[in-house]
Amino acid sequence: PSTVSGGRTGASQQERADMKTAPHSPQKPSHGFRYLSSFTRPGAAFPPCISPPRPTSSATVGSLPISPAKKSLQQRQRQQQQQQQQQGVPQLDGSSLLQDRECDLVFYRTYFRDKPHFNYVTATPRSPVVVSLAIDDKEMIRILVRHAHGSERIEQPMSALSVSWFRKAFGITNHYIISQLCPSTIPVNSLELCRHPDLSHKLEKLEESQVVRCYKFGVYQLLQGQTLEHQGLANPCDSCTGDFLDFLHWLGEPIKLHGWKGYRAGLDIN
Repeated sequence: PSTVSGGRTGASQQERADMKTAPHSPQKPSHGFRYLSSFTRPGAAFPPCISPPRPTSSATVGSLPISPAKKSLQQRQRQQQQQQQQQGVPQLDGSSLLQDRECDLVFYRTYFRDKPHFNYVTATPRSPVVVSLAIDDKEMIRILVRHAHGSERIEQPMSALSVSWFRKAFGITNHYIISQLCPSTIPVNSLELCRHPDLSHKLEKLEESQVVRCYKFGVYQLLQGQTLEHQGLANPCDSCTGDFLDFLHWLGEPIKLHGWKGYRAGLDIN
């Protein structure tokens, strides 16, 4: 059973034991550990060695009450999207990997690495999912959700959870916390605790691999009467103005791509 002190409902004895040993205890390798590379392949099928998510009905997940913390988070996200739309900021869809990965890496190193936390793995129809959960001494909940299409960081105090007297009496489970704060698309009931001793290190390597450190920029000229990108890209070099060519020479030394042996920025040199 869980403990209740000062209004705080703690994790069960088994979960507390898991939290102490999860990052370091030598356990049998988890079935989800070997397939972290799946996160770099959006839309890839879930690894066959991990059981597919058990069917969950709306009665088991969708009927959970929405906590004030989750309502507040959703409201802030809607307000942020409205502000971005008013400012003309383009909206990214769920398939984009354009994320502030540097912040994810710092967030994980600060609140999860070498600290007591849980790592859960599961599957969705689109990609594998890893959910990292940590609760510090000040009862602050921090969650990092990773999947092939991006990530999400969540920070909320324990007091923000909507907890019934029944759960206060019998204990708040990690699955309940995740269901209250994480996106509803995550199949909470199929989350499985991963105790692999090297998982924390591998997750950190995963975050590092997603940080963008190299960039390439394209420059093209729209001629008079042209308004579309493909029109500018189709312009032959001899149609560009002298001022534009001077600008390109000012940026760097022009080279011919065909047969080029140096850095090619992913361009076709054949």
